Amino acid sequence: AGSSSSSSSSSRSRSRSRTPPPKTLHVGNLTPHVTKEHLMEIFGEYGKVKKVDRPMAKGTEGHSAKEYALVEFERGEDADNAIAHMANGWIDGKIITCEHVLKPGEVKPEPQREQPGRADKARIERERERDRMERERQRDRDRVRARERDREREREREREREREREKRMRERDRDRDRDRQRDDRRDDRRTDRREDRERERDADGPRDRARERDSNRDRDRDRDRG
Repeated sequence: AGSSSSSSSSSRSRSRSRTPPPKTLHVGNLTPHVTKEHLMEIFGEYGKVKKVDRPMAKGTEGHSAKEYALVEFERGEDADNAIAHMANGWIDGKIITCEHVLKPGEVKPEPQREQPGRADKARIERERERDRMERERQRDRDRVRARERDREREREREREREREREKRMRERDRDRDRDRQRDDRRDDRRTDRREDRERERDADGPRDRARERDSNRDRDRDRDRG
């Protein structure tokens, strides 16, 4: 009985050991911008990828992908390796999910404790990726603020140039007004002098005629005496 029990136990153990590990992963929380080619490249770092299914959303006529994809590896060990590194990782600015998809005859592997060095490396890589993306976002914000400051400085320079143009125009208007006023005063003085001369001529005319008549009478008397 003991031997039969041990043989059945070893038989079950060999049966479990021959059970193929799952090779397909469900990768969720993807953005529509992530393509099959992106996933082939990313997950290809952890083993040979057999195929990637990227279902499309209904009614989008093939223009918008759903939020998940199915990634199938050639070997189940590579699928495990990908989960160890990519679960809760970042793709296109979002944290993704990554888990096994079981097919008939496949058994989900028992969770294994990662070696500390491997777990720390994955965590450090995720933190670095988050830091890198945050730095990029901060640089983008800084560039936007810098462009806005440059535009505001340019607008202020344009306003200053406009104020300077208006100032010069006001000065030119004042100069023209002064010139007009000076010309008007000069014309007024000329008109006054002309009118004065005309009045003088009008006033001197009768006297000159009277003097001329007196002079003529004196000449006539002198002629008569002679």
